[in-house]
Amino acid sequence: MNETLSLAEAIKAAGVSEKTLRRWIKSGRLAAELIEGPKGKEYRVTAEDLERASKATPKKAVSEPIPAAEGTKLDTGDLATLKAL
Repeated sequence: MNETLSLAEAIKAAGVSEKTLRRWIKSGRLAAELIEGPKGKEYRVTAEDLERASKATPKKAVSEPIPAAEGTKLDTGDLATLKAL
């Protein structure tokens, strides 16, 4: 039998937030069992399922800002368009 982890243990192991883990469970990306715990119902996940779910979700890439061309100026029409976006 695979070892099961509590959500707190899974959060530390995966390095994601509780909200993310709960989203994965709700969407079906992460299989979880709801069991009766000492303080009420709690989710338990296997380390194998957690690893699979972590690999299936690409981390967001941080993009570098694109520098403006030298001497480029915005006119008021450009600013209005940017604000509308």
